[in-house]
Amino acid sequence: MSGGIIPLLVPNTPDALVIGGGIAGLCAAVDLIERGWTVTLAEQKPRLGGRAYSFIHPDSGDEVDNGQHLMLGCYHHTLRLIETLGTMEHCSILEPLAINFKNVSDTFDMRAPALPAPLHMLGALAGLRTLTLRERVGLLRILPSLMNTTRSDARFAAMTVSDWLDATHQSDAARQRLWNILAVGMLNERPDRASAAYFIRILRTILFGSRRDASVVLPRRGLSRIFADPAAQFIRSHRGRVLLKTPVSDLRIEKGRVVSARVGNEMIEPRVVISAVPHSAIFRCFADGSRSFPEGLVQAGSFEDVPIVSINLWFDTFFMHEEFTALLDSPIDWVFNRTMIAAPDARRKGGTEGPMMLSLVVSAARPLAALSKQAIIETALCEVRRQYPGATNARLRHALVVKEKRATFSPVPGIDRVRPPTVTSVGNFFLAGDWTDTKLPATIEGAAQSGYRAAAEADAWLSLR
Repeated sequence: MSGGIIPLLVPNTPDALVIGGGIAGLCAAVDLIERGWTVTLAEQKPRLGGRAYSFIHPDSGDEVDNGQHLMLGCYHHTLRLIETLGTMEHCSILEPLAINFKNVSDTFDMRAPALPAPLHMLGALAGLRTLTLRERVGLLRILPSLMNTTRSDARFAAMTVSDWLDATHQSDAARQRLWNILAVGMLNERPDRASAAYFIRILRTILFGSRRDASVVLPRRGLSRIFADPAAQFIRSHRGRVLLKTPVSDLRIEKGRVVSARVGNEMIEPRVVISAVPHSAIFRCFADGSRSFPEGLVQAGSFEDVPIVSINLWFDTFFMHEEFTALLDSPIDWVFNRTMIAAPDARRKGGTEGPMMLSLVVSAARPLAALSKQAIIETALCEVRRQYPGATNARLRHALVVKEKRATFSPVPGIDRVRPPTVTSVGNFFLAGDWTDTKLPATIEGAAQSGYRAAAEADAWLSLR
């Protein structure tokens, strides 16, 4: 075919089939490619990113995330993916740690001083002036729990966060103005329901890890620009396939291994398969009527989903001058000033310039998620005007509510018993996803960790055959 373009022939026997294009699937696919294997990634939705994606708001033209994310410096696997994709330029690492808290009458920071770990975090707690000196001293009662490095401590596994705060004699003020805010944000569950073991594990890392582990990593662009779009480009540029709107079904298992799968309308024979789909979708991948799916997955239906609600508000007047803040004594957990976040070098110091976009986040949002979107907007607008007097005369230009009804699983005590491991009873079939046994709550980092772990196990299997 002289002068023509020779078509690229892609075999129907890739080394790896990755099912699901969320963070876990992207990490698994990217890592396998870096290890030298051919990969087909199939996603049944028309986009990648799972529960961490962005889109363009048609009325304003702004990038909108399905939910604003704050990451931490201890998100080592997440940062590894970002660095591989070359999108760290779209994030800021805010070090030392500084979190702004606000109520109707005051604004104050929890800021870590320039001291080595763990003194930096102890200094941050000591300077928390939302609490009295006696209450701040009382915060130190948590230290024995954090210094106990036996992560499988049965006492913590059986406790809720509220139980643990009772056991460490934390004051009501410390709960309302610090611990409950952090717990709900980290675990997406109420303190009286969430496992203390997960909360303790995160606090231990922040307190006794490096100073950078305790820093905040703030995405300054849409999540799809940071994760999904560059990951798709990376996979395709390394002879991989990314298939959207392509469900995977009819996984056939013979003699303890997957031998074929239907990917869209195509039958392929991958050497290994990594499932990175949510727990609610895992069974759809198997052949109809099959009872040969891996042992341990029958309890995948045991997970309860917890919603997160995001309310995006566009105003014609600029009245919030922090990048983000945690609200105290409020039905809203966090407020993010997306205008300032996207343009940190153009911070407005006073005045009433505009326009301005805010993203409000409510975790463990069962009651709010049950309301109509209009009722949610009215609740959010009322709270913004209560917290920020400058908002009283601001005109609301646009509003958008995003309900992620299945944002995370509920990390209740004992949930580890039904979280499956990466390696399954089917030799070449591996699991990834934040719901698998990561020993972390359902976070971007848990998903990323699971993806890299599944890729490592798949690599070991492929390398021996």
